[in-house]
Amino acid sequence: MAHVRQSIRDNVVTAVTGLSTTGSNVFRSRVYPLGTNKLPALCVYTDSEVVEYNRLDRVRDVDRTVDIVIEAYGVRGPRR
Repeated sequence: MAHVRQSIRDNVVTAVTGLSTTGSNVFRSRVYPLGTNKLPALCVYTDSEVVEYNRLDRVRDVDRTVDIVIEAYGVRGPRR
């Protein structure tokens, strides 16, 4: 079973895949530079996560806050 953070990121990727501008050029946590053949594109990744433990007995009460980042990359058109 995937971690909740990963599931959220995957759902965001699914939601933005197929846009008229970027199509299927949507990447999760990309490490390597994007080639011009992959542009325009979106990169989706988690930036930070804050975990707060509200209760630590048998039933744990945990609040998590995660920041999702969507970076957009495009190509510059010809100069006028």
